[in-house]
Amino acid sequence: MMILALALLGASTTLFAQAQAPTVAGTRPACVAVSTQPIFNGTGYNHLVTIANRCAAPVSCTVTTNVNPRPIEAQVAAGEQRTVNTYFNAAGYGFTATVHCASGAR
Repeated sequence: MMILALALLGASTTLFAQAQAPTVAGTRPACVAVSTQPIFNGTGYNHLVTIANRCAAPVSCTVTTNVNPRPIEAQVAAGEQRTVNTYFNAAGYGFTATVHCASGAR
């Protein structure tokens, strides 16, 4: 019984570690949070990057990924969040984002 409990604990710890959001590269104010998520749409994966601006001022961001290196500009108002779809119908779900943000809209 003890071995089963330890095995379950190890499995749940591994699953928790895998469920952690990956760190998103780039420079941005500490009040800007960024997350990524692949969403299956029935034929492929949409690669989503969400920017949450908790700053007192708007931010202007540039988003790139290893799958789509073409820069996408995103303006996010103070206290708002914006989700950018960086790739439609990708064959794979894996991608790595880089997000650079600066205070003030361009």
